[in-house]
This record gives sequence, C-alpha cells and structure tokens, in this order.
Amino acid sequence: MKYLLSGFLLVLCLSADGQTMKDAISLFEKGQLDSSIATAKQYMQTEPGAYQLIGQSLVKQGKYAEAIMYLEKGKNSLNAEPSVRAWCMNDLGIAWFMRGAYEKAKENIKACIDLNATTNSVRSAREAAILFGLSELYDSWARKESTHFVFHFQHIPDNAEFYIAANEMAYDSINRFFRSTLPKKIDYFVWDDTKLAERTFHQPLAFTKTLFCVTHTSMHNTRGHEITHNISMYANTVKKPNMLVFEGIASYFDFSGRDWMKEIKKIAPHIGYIISIKSIWLSSEHTPVTILYPAGALLTGSLIQQFGREKFIQLLADQSYENAKKLYGSALDELIAGLDREINSN
Repeated sequence: MKYLLSGFLLVLCLSADGQTMKDAISLFEKGQLDSSIATAKQYMQTEPGAYQLIGQSLVKQGKYAEAIMYLEKGKNSLNAEPSVRAWCMNDLGIAWFMRGAYEKAKENIKACIDLNATTNSVRSAREAAILFGLSELYDSWARKESTHFVFHFQHIPDNAEFYIAANEMAYDSINRFFRSTLPKKIDYFVWDDTKLAERTFHQPLAFTKTLFCVTHTSMHNTRGHEITHNISMYANTVKKPNMLVFEGIASYFDFSGRDWMKEIKKIAPHIGYIISIKSIWLSSEHTPVTILYPAGALLTGSLIQQFGREKFIQLLADQSYENAKKLYGSALDELIAGLDREINSN
C-alpha cells in the first residue's frame, strides 16, 4: 500500500542559516543518520530545528524513547518556527504510538493538525491518525491485548477470545520458522464494515505497514498472510524487496490450506500467455495478484522445502532474482523450470 507518512519523506522544514544545519540535513537525506545527529547536536542551543532533525533521525533508527526527549524540546522551544513544532508533534505521535502510548500519540497528532503550520505536516498527521487508529473514527472501537498483538475491534465478535487465540497460534507457528524479534506488538485492526475501510484507505482490506507493525484486516481475511508480512520483515534487514517473494511468502504461510498449484493452473489457460516465474520475478510490480500470490507461494515454498531456512532468510535481505541466483546457483533455474512446466501443463 502506498500510504505515505510525510515525517519519513525527508520533509524537514528547518530555518537553517549558512552551512551548519544544511550539512546535517544533507547527511540525513543520504541516510547517514549517526553523522547527521552528531552534526545537529552542535547547534541545539541556537537552532531549534536541530531537535527536530535529531528526533526524526532517532525515529528512523527505531530509538523512540531517545527521540521523544529531543522532539519534546523542539515542540516546546519558544523560538521555534511553527513548521518545526508541527513536525516535532507529528513525529512524537509516531514515537509514542510505537511505544504503545496511544493517548500521548493521539494528543500530539491532534496538536499537529490543530496547529495547521504546513500542508504537508497536516496531511502527515491526518494519515497517521487514520493508520494508527487515533482519529475520531475509532472512538467507539474496543481494544484487547494479547502476547503479540493489540487487537482493535470495530465491534467485538462473540468469538473474540477464540479469534485472539487462533491468531496467537498462527504467530507462534510462523515465527518458529522466521525467529524474528519485532519492535512492538502488532496493532491489529479488525474491521466489520469493509466498505468503510476501503473508502477510508482507498484500497481493499487487508494490508500491513511493516515499518509500524500495523495491520488492517477483517474477520474474513486469511489469518496468516498479514501476520507473515509483519514477522518476515524483521527476519533480516530487508534492503531490496520484491513483490513475488514478499507476497509469496505471506501466501505460503497464510493458513488458508489452499492448493496453490491447483489455483494457478485454473488461471493459466485463460490469461493468453505462458506463465513464467522468472518473468514475473523480474516484473512483479506489474503482475496481477491472482497470478502473483500463487506463483509466489509456489516459488517460496519450493525454495524453503528444497534448500532450507538459512538460504531463504538470506534471500529476504535482497529478494531480487539476481541475488537468488547467487544464493542458489543453477539449481534455481532448474527449480523454476520445473514449476513452469507443471503450471502450464494440461
């Protein structure tokens, strides 16, 4: 889902003079966050925007408690520009949410919107409010916490305890393979009114924002798919995702019990071309999900079954076909050729 939070889009509205803060901003934009923080710290006494930059860098590093200290100083600085205060509020909302402090997150997101300092900061805060369950839309929702989840129910179902237990069992089963440590519990929003959800997010359920461990789903969506998205993203440092692998592994672990070969063989005769897993891999962004999901599940499942966990976890870091060739060698093309033959056979 292309759901943008502008606080992570390098929207740094700082009133820097000269080369000082410009260097810190440049380092931030290059991803050199430690250097950016060190440079910005030299100007905290004279430039309130330094607190924003340090805080935002720490948020990107997942150091939320430390980020809050600097963002609070920027937010409360008497000589800070309104734009700096607004972005500090926005990122405080994110940081407090990631620490499970929903009321403090809501307070800062609302303050950012009410300040109305810039179009981008207001847009970012409104998007965060919707994504994180902090807007008035969620005022009547119920919250239940378990070992690995914070469930947010639009309406609590009669079988809520069974539903929670089933999701916990799915989490444990999936993570026996991945062995991931997530930065927080998964905020798991369970919608009854799926049409309202689609209007709200401009896309159908379900979807996950792995950066924040947030899932929006319904009782009717498969149990394991979105949980796998959350878990698999933290099994390795994912630098180069690919939709075939990303969606494939989630489909493989989705607990639906579907026969993915049977599913794709139903589709194959009607699409007007021969299905090639390598071609899908190289252009996965343009492949319809009706083909992407079963093809990805077949590929990732076969890689795990034939070559084991260790190489697959390495593949998660760089999910490109080229990296897979380095990991699996000529055996990869042999595996793909076998899958292609079975998919396209009568």
